[in-house]
Amino acid sequence: MKKILLLTTVLSVASLYANTTIPTPEKENYAEANAYKKIKLDYTIQDVNGTSWHIYGWVDVSIGLGGISINHYDVHLVGGGNHYHFVGKMATQGNGNTDIDGTLDDVINKKPVDIDGDIKTLLIQMNDDVIKNNS
Repeated sequence: MKKILLLTTVLSVASLYANTTIPTPEKENYAEANAYKKIKLDYTIQDVNGTSWHIYGWVDVSIGLGGISINHYDVHLVGGGNHYHFVGKMATQGNGNTDIDGTLDDVINKKPVDIDGDIKTLLIQMNDDVIKNNS
């Protein structure tokens, strides 16, 4: 009886090891599906005031079974005589608010700019567009 119990235990451990460490096509496909992807942005949108903005740069995302997850932006926003460079990320909360964690630089005047007001609305609009167009 002890030999059967020992054999069962050894086989269970071997099976667990094989299922967690040996690559299979299913595991490789899942890993590939969740890999980081770099998406090029180059388009024009209008803000709430009617100003056209040319947005170009990159967004790093991971795409998995739950959908798209945005990890990082590195984009330029050019419009209304302004040129901004945003580096960071955004996360939409369950209550609908969007948290922005990053830096915004005025490229023309070579200085950092606070992310508030219309520029915050523009960044949120850009984030929503990325999610909508890449889901």
